[in-house]
Amino acid sequence: MDPTELDDDLVLDMGEILTSFCARLYGNSTAENRARAALSAATSPGMDDE
Repeated sequence: MDPTELDDDLVLDMGEILTSFCARLYGNSTAENRARAALSAATSPGMDDE
């Protein structure tokens, strides 16, 4: 096995792991912000009761 192949695979794997963590982190904060905005809109004064 060529030693540079191991380095390349390790770098690619690390990049995939970081991408996964970042996507999860930003996905969670985006969902939290959307939920907070929806709750704020639903409880704001001026909403018509139907």
